[in-house]
Amino acid sequence: MYNLILSFEKRLMFIINMKPYKQGVILLICSIPLLIFTNPAFLYRFFECIKAVSNGSEYVYYEIIAKQSENIFAKLNSTSYLSHESNMQFRLFLPLLCKFSPFQSKTLFVNLIQLPLGVVFFTLLYSVFYKILNDKTLTFWMMVGTMGLYLGTACYVDYFGFGDFFAYLFLLISIRYPNILLKLISLLLAYYCDERALFGSIFVLLYFVIVENNKLFFSRNSTIVAISWLFYLISRLYLQDIFQLNHSFANEVLPQMGKVFYQMAKIWSFRFWSAFEGFNVLILLGYVFLLKEKKYWHFSLLILGTLFSLLFAMIALDLTRGITYYFVCLPIAIHVVKNHLSLQELKIVIFLLTLICLIHPTLSKFTIYNNISLM
Repeated sequence: MYNLILSFEKRLMFIINMKPYKQGVILLICSIPLLIFTNPAFLYRFFECIKAVSNGSEYVYYEIIAKQSENIFAKLNSTSYLSHESNMQFRLFLPLLCKFSPFQSKTLFVNLIQLPLGVVFFTLLYSVFYKILNDKTLTFWMMVGTMGLYLGTACYVDYFGFGDFFAYLFLLISIRYPNILLKLISLLLAYYCDERALFGSIFVLLYFVIVENNKLFFSRNSTIVAISWLFYLISRLYLQDIFQLNHSFANEVLPQMGKVFYQMAKIWSFRFWSAFEGFNVLILLGYVFLLKEKKYWHFSLLILGTLFSLLFAMIALDLTRGITYYFVCLPIAIHVVKNHLSLQELKIVIFLLTLICLIHPTLSKFTIYNNISLM
């Protein structure tokens, strides 16, 4: 197996030795045919989106974004918390971005922006992985594995205006750059892309504690994360009060939580796996090795963070998308695992898990139209 990996490595050295942004371009280009092959409905959605834009209309939920871009604090009326519109009330980043669009079509504008930013995302993710692994081959395989996840394809499959990719990018920026103000702004922008980023920032905090060896309380980075939580809460309550905005969570989700949990419990394991697929094994190994190191405090924090993320993702219904907001657990897991495996063992493990991420047909890759959603 190791000889097979070495042969692959020799054939791909010209890519492995490329600069990160060039790798980002190649990975973005290569992941598109991969998505088409594993998700035939992708082309259907693509042509449906193109048709809407060519007819001068917005595609699906971009109508809501277009409405908000005209009035950022417009009150969205919806009859059910299950509707996308009811959850868009405080997802203000995309409407604000579209307010400055040079195109009439908000659908076209956002999707055009996501492609070059996708290269930026792959480049930053490469630098985060490489900082931990310090090996170009291992970093390359981690990046290839990411191609097979919803995390790696979100930059060009977001026809529905979910805004997930932008939140992922801002969360990544918050762990990549040391500048305090940039961290704070990035985290706040992520929260206003989607509320789930607020819970994803739990793993941003754990990244600082476990990977960068910061204190959980009163260190510079943990203080920034705490300030971002406080600032978001205050600003959201202020906007809610001033513009008489509301969210249906307390009124509708909480009373029906039993029903929601019952529906999600039937598929939670499949959906939970579909967020990180083969890399779930890497995360599990991280837990095991933390116990082996007797780092019970770090282990407890990660377990609590994982259970809490699963709980909230089940409430939010879109499990695959919801759990992907916790992708910062991947560099955390790599940091722990690399200290317990030799270079040869680590190459075999990551190579095999990458193959699983590329070929495993989970819900992040296929759609049975009008039956099972892409997410």
